[in-house]
Amino acid sequence: MKKGKDKCEILKMIRKYVAKKYGLDYEPSECTHEGSCMGSCLKCDEELYALQKQLEKKGIDSIASDKTLQKLVEEFADKSIEEVHDSGIVGMMKEFNMPDDPSPIESPNGRVFLECRVAGTSYHHVDDMLDTIFVGRKVHLMRDRDNKHDENAVAVSLNDPSLLEPEVLDFSDILGYVPREDNAALASMMDMGWERAFDAYISKINPKSEYEKLRITITIKSKEDTLREEKEESKGLFRAMSLSPGQWGALEMDLYEEGMAYYRWCCLPTFDHDLPEKGERILFFSQEDDGSYRLYLMMVLAVDEECYPFVKGKHEIILKDDCCPFVLTNIKGPVSVSEEVMDEILKGKTETFGGGPEQRLAKAATLRIKEILGIDD
Repeated sequence: MKKGKDKCEILKMIRKYVAKKYGLDYEPSECTHEGSCMGSCLKCDEELYALQKQLEKKGIDSIASDKTLQKLVEEFADKSIEEVHDSGIVGMMKEFNMPDDPSPIESPNGRVFLECRVAGTSYHHVDDMLDTIFVGRKVHLMRDRDNKHDENAVAVSLNDPSLLEPEVLDFSDILGYVPREDNAALASMMDMGWERAFDAYISKINPKSEYEKLRITITIKSKEDTLREEKEESKGLFRAMSLSPGQWGALEMDLYEEGMAYYRWCCLPTFDHDLPEKGERILFFSQEDDGSYRLYLMMVLAVDEECYPFVKGKHEIILKDDCCPFVLTNIKGPVSVSEEVMDEILKGKTETFGGGPEQRLAKAATLRIKEILGIDD
């Protein structure tokens, strides 16, 4: 086992590493102890405890899988980590027991595209947000195309821009920007529609620095990951379909008499269409004479052959045509909303929701509908 003073220095090195990586306040006290040393003392334990409390406050549940930290501990332990269970650092690692290090550099799911500081943090009051920021936290990139100072401006935010429409993005509530000298290629790729191809994470925090308070790593996701994420996200989005007054009357009659609605939508060739699957939800809406809208949120009960038990006896189910049969049930409705609220939800795209439910509402619109209808899931 190493001599006490050597142990003390390595433990101090470990505490410095943890503080630097996770953006913690740490000023190691000077050891004035003379004579033999066990390598750890009450003062060392107090410093470790202070770091633990800061990690908890930042919401960091683990540092155990940090490879650099493991290496330092192994160096401290010499050959057997069991020999130093009473030193404090092993207990610290056991207490924070998360399976994976969130650092993007060590993640296999992405190739590093850019690593840079976040510019302009002093203008966006990042000091007030440091309690919610930690190394490994995901951040979001937003293209600020109306920026008067930089035509390639790319903002860095804790908020997910996919929850908002592009025209209502709030660039006052951000962490800062990708530096001007680093943003040209990134801005070009985002302008070409590849925003979803990037992930970004906080990779370094320097609380006392004004020039480089935050550093981020931007990675490029694989095509497979991007497509999978898009598909998963789209599953939770409501489809929408606009009905004429006559169609609305037929819908309500079916719901009253049959407890369900039956539709046939064009589906051939299948690769040209994006039709609903079983379990998906569709918002049917129709405008009243006074300008307000009535809504039904429906769920697909059955598709194709699965429709037979629901529409037995209806000859159209066996028609040989290019349409696909659907059976739907009502989840919530009818509900009335004002024209202003519906305009906010549809964002001027009403004309694209006729004929069939191939169009999906945006995420923000889906969340707004859930709020209006009182739906949690």
